[in-house]
Amino acid sequence: MALPFLIPAGITLVRLVTGQLVKYGSKKAAESAVKNIGGKVIKKTTEKTFKKALKPTQLKNTPTLKERAKAQIGIAPKQTKTMPRPGKIDQKKGIAVGKLSQTAYKRQKQAKALLAGTAVYEAGRLMGGKDDGAKADGKDKRSFMQKYVLGSKFQPKKDSGKGSKTVTKQQKAALSNNKTKDTVKTKTKKGLSPFEKAFAKARKEKKATFKFKTKDGEKTFNTKLKETSKKKKPKTMRT
Repeated sequence: MALPFLIPAGITLVRLVTGQLVKYGSKKAAESAVKNIGGKVIKKTTEKTFKKALKPTQLKNTPTLKERAKAQIGIAPKQTKTMPRPGKIDQKKGIAVGKLSQTAYKRQKQAKALLAGTAVYEAGRLMGGKDDGAKADGKDKRSFMQKYVLGSKFQPKKDSGKGSKTVTKQQKAALSNNKTKDTVKTKTKKGLSPFEKAFAKARKEKKATFKFKTKDGEKTFNTKLKETSKKKKPKTMRT
């Protein structure tokens, strides 16, 4: 006759409704599993059966479509037959354990950001657009949310088609070059000194001389141009 096996102190065996035998490290965790998943506490067993018992970390989640959908709208999963290890969410520490719990936590954060963004937008609108975010955008609530709340991932894509109004680097360079050329032309046209202007005026009026006030006083200048270099005499051919 086999002797009864004594379960070690501090360990509670639970036969879950799924048929799995699990050994929990505390009575509280075992009772919680029985309540949420279903099953019963085992007080007597054999050594062979005890050795085959699973640890809670070995249990696998097989979430249903409903549980997945709840996570997408920010509802964290609870312990059930299909979610024996739902994980946990700690708002203070900003952590979430488990895939569905992490998804739910992200959706919760996004919902809070949307609510906060809505409040800021409405406040700015009621104050006559004095809010920086509402004023900077100035179009509608949706674009405000995309820009200031949801982040770059939700930004509308830039139109890169033929009719796009986006200025490229090449176009910017061409515009700057045109501006430079226009400036040079303007300076060339308007760059005559007072003396040159007086000289040109006298030439236009066909005057032989003209007077111009210099630092040393008023002086007389002629309107003759500098002589061009003397023409070279054509070479004579030797016979």
